[in-house]
Amino acid sequence: MELPDEFEPFFVSATGNTPYEYQRALWRSSTPPSILEIPTGAGKTHAVLVAWLYERLVKRRGPRRHLLRTAVVAVTGVYRPRLR
Repeated sequence: MELPDEFEPFFVSATGNTPYEYQRALWRSSTPPSILEIPTGAGKTHAVLVAWLYERLVKRRGPRRHLLRTAVVAVTGVYRPRLR
């Protein structure tokens, strides 16, 4: 299976949804926030895990730690984006 080179098509392929702007901003961020304050059901898990998978699988960079540990670090700064 060939993976999309760009983040948005990768995100759509992984989740079936177009990413919200906060999900794109989180992926572009060089330092993940300590707290991700987003409403329930707005894709926090997808924001963190798909960004990590994209960096690891497509860009071949990012932490190689266990996925759960990486996710905890990524969602552990306060980030309060506005959803459309």
